[in-house]
Parts: sequence; C-alpha cells; structure tokens
Amino acid sequence: MADYYTVLARTVVNLETGDDAAREELYERARSIIVTELRKQNPKISALAITREQAALEAAIRRLETELQPRARDGDRKGSSQNRPEVPEAEPLSEVPKALAAMLFATAYLAAIIAFSGVVYLRGLALVYADIIQYPILLGAMAGLVCLLVPLSRTVFRRLRLYSRSAVPAR
Repeated sequence: MADYYTVLARTVVNLETGDDAAREELYERARSIIVTELRKQNPKISALAITREQAALEAAIRRLETELQPRARDGDRKGSSQNRPEVPEAEPLSEVPKALAAMLFATAYLAAIIAFSGVVYLRGLALVYADIIQYPILLGAMAGLVCLLVPLSRTVFRRLRLYSRSAVPAR
C-alpha cells in the first residue's frame, strides 16, 4: 500500500494556490489516477485490492483536510496573507490502528463465546437424549453459563473500549 498521505501533503504544500478548490481538484485527479495506475501495474488486480487502495487514499485525504482546517481558521483570525497551508512532516502509516485490532478481537471473542455455548448445549442435549440428565437441568446449566459469560464479556469489552480509545491521539 502506498503512502498517500506523504505524497498528498507534499503536493498540497507545493500548490500555487492554497484554496479549497485547488485541493479538491488535486484529490479528484488522485482518485481518477489511482485505478488506472493500479490496473497498469497489475491487469489482473482484484476489485478488493483496488477498493483497499481507494480507502487508503480517502483516509489520507480526510487526515490531510483535518489537519488543514484548524490552520485555515487560525490563519483567517490572524489576517494571514499566506496562501500555502503549512503541513507537518508525514507520520508513517505502517502502524495498525488499535481500534481495528480491538474490533477484530471483539468479533473473534463473540464468535468463540457463541461456539462454546453451542457446543455445551449440544453436548447437554446428547446427555438428555441418553437419559443421563433431564432437560430442566440442561436449561439451568445454560443459564449458569450465561450468568458467567455476560459479566466476563462486559469486562472484556470495557477493556477493549479503553484500549481502542488510547489509539486516538489527542489533538
């Protein structure tokens, strides 16, 4: 995946006019070029790979625009006559966002809980069918399992929420 943020930041700094229309024109040109360049590099590229690259480009555009908006407002307040926005040095995009990692872990955790509960219930049904236990005992065991898993799940999701919030830097 290319580092679109760095390329866009450098290009925005070098624009002759720093207005919104020029930046939007630059973004539209980048959007149109990305698909043709990807297909030129690999004619058999999948739609998923193209979508992934387009999403990375859109994320870089949003990040750049977010960083440029406060500066534009500050410049208007000060009466600055500079047309070019100042863009800081780009940060590397190699780090996986914590929020995504937390979301994936939560999905895997829920799938494991559902699978575990299903296995317990099916084994219990086998015991009921073999007349080893009665069905009300199975229902009581499942209720006890739910009483154990719900507080555990709430604790896990609270910690994941704190973990994913620590990923967003305070600006």
